[in-house]
Amino acid sequence: MLEDGEADAEGEGDARAVDAALRATASASPEPVGTADAEADAEASAAPLPPVDGGREAWLFLAAGTLVEVMVWGLPFSSGVLLEYWSNTLFRDRPGAEGTLALAATLPTAILYFLGAPIGPLFAALPWYEKYFQYAGLMVATAGLIASAFATEPWHLVLTIGIMFTFSGLTYYPCATIIFEWWHKRVGMASGIMYAGTGLGGTMYPFLVTSLLQRAGYRWTMIALSIIFFALNAAALPFIKRRIPLPPRPKRDRHAAPRRRVFDLAWLKTAAPWTAFGTVFLGSLANFIPAVWLPVFAATVGITKPSGTGLIAILNAVTVVGQTIGGWLSDRVPVRVIMFVQSVFAALACVLLWGRFGTHAAGLTAFTIVWSLSAGSMAGLWASLIRVFARGDPAVPPLGFSVFMTLRGIGNLASGGLGARWLTLTAGPIATALLKMHRFAGAPGAYGHTDYVSWPSAADADSRARSSSTPGP
Repeated sequence: MLEDGEADAEGEGDARAVDAALRATASASPEPVGTADAEADAEASAAPLPPVDGGREAWLFLAAGTLVEVMVWGLPFSSGVLLEYWSNTLFRDRPGAEGTLALAATLPTAILYFLGAPIGPLFAALPWYEKYFQYAGLMVATAGLIASAFATEPWHLVLTIGIMFTFSGLTYYPCATIIFEWWHKRVGMASGIMYAGTGLGGTMYPFLVTSLLQRAGYRWTMIALSIIFFALNAAALPFIKRRIPLPPRPKRDRHAAPRRRVFDLAWLKTAAPWTAFGTVFLGSLANFIPAVWLPVFAATVGITKPSGTGLIAILNAVTVVGQTIGGWLSDRVPVRVIMFVQSVFAALACVLLWGRFGTHAAGLTAFTIVWSLSAGSMAGLWASLIRVFARGDPAVPPLGFSVFMTLRGIGNLASGGLGARWLTLTAGPIATALLKMHRFAGAPGAYGHTDYVSWPSAADADSRARSSSTPGP
C-alpha cells in the first residue's frame, strides 16, 4: 500500500501526464501554423495552469456547470406540469390536441439527447467557436420560451418548446466535456454533482411553474421562466472555460498543402468502450419508464398520497442524492461494481416493490426511492465509465460523451419518451402486446398501456386468468 506522500506524488505525476496530453491536443491544428502562431503556442505552453481536482477556478467551473445543468435539463424533466396545464386549461376545448401537446412536452428530452451526435463532432472540429455556439444556443432557447407564451395552437408549442428550446444543448455540451480538464482523480465526484443538477431542476421546476401559473397566469409564467433561464445561464457561462487554453486559430497558408485534423479511433478497438456503450443503451431502455408510467399507474390503482406528481418529485429529488453518492464512490470503487449493485437493486425494486407491493402507497413510494438511488442515478457514473476507456487521452471524452447522449436518446424513444400516440418501439407497447396473448393474461406484476395487474395471491391471479377469455386492452 502506498504511503500518503507516494500516493500524492503519483497523483501529481498522473495530472502532469494528462496536462501534457491536453496541451498536445490543444496545440493540434487542422491547418498549417505560421511563425507567429508557433510563438503564441510556445508562450501558452509555458504559462502555468490552474490547479486540477480543486482550487477556486475548478470549483467555480463545477458550480457554473451544475447551474447550467439545472436550467437546461430541469424543464424537460418536469414538463408534465406544463402538459397538464396545456391539456386542461390552455387547449381544453381543442379536440384531438392531446397527441400534439404530449409531443411538445416530451420532444425536448429526446432531441437534447440526440443532439450529442452532431454536437460532439462540431465542437471537436471548431473549438475556437465554443463560446459563440453556447451563447447562440442560449439565445434561441430563450426565444423559444418567450414565443411559447404567445402560443395559440398546439403545434406552436412543438415548434417553440419542442424544438427551439433544445438549442440549449449547445449551451450545455461543453460543461460535460471540459470537466475532464478540471477534474482528473475526482472526476467521478465532480460529474456526479453536476449531473445531479438534472434531478434538482426536475424537483424545483414543478413547484416554481405551479406557483407562477397560479399567481401570474400562463403568459407571464413563460416570460418569467425565460428571463430566469437567460439570466442564470448567462451568469454561469463566463466560468465555463477551458483549463488548457486553446492556441489562436491558425491562418491558412496559401502555399502549403491543407491538412485535416485526424481523430484517433484506436480506443474503439478495445472491448471497454463497447461494453460501456451497451451498458448505457440497455440501462436507458428502462430508465425513463417510471417517469412516464408512474403517474398513470398511481391514478389507475387509486394512489393519491403521494400523487403521481408527488412521486415524480420524489424520483427527481432522490436522484440528486444518488448521482452525487454514486459519482463520489466511483473515484474509490471500480465503476463496474457500482453499476452491478445498482442493477441488482433496480431489478429487485421492479419485481418486488412495484410488482408485488405497487398497489399500496408505501410500496410504490419505496420503489420510487430505490429506483432513483440505483437505475435513476447511473448517469452520474458516465464520467467514470469514460475515464476507463479514455485512458488519459483527452480527445476521447467529448466523443464518448456524445455517443452516450445519443444512446440515451434512443433509449428515451424506446421506453415511451414521446407519448402513447407517437410510440413504435417502446417497452410499454411491447408489454401491452404481450398481455394480449393468452399465455400472459393476468400475469402477476405485469403492466401494459393502462391495464395494470397487481400481484395478489397466486389463486387470485389464476382465477383471473381463467375467467378472461380475452385480455383487457
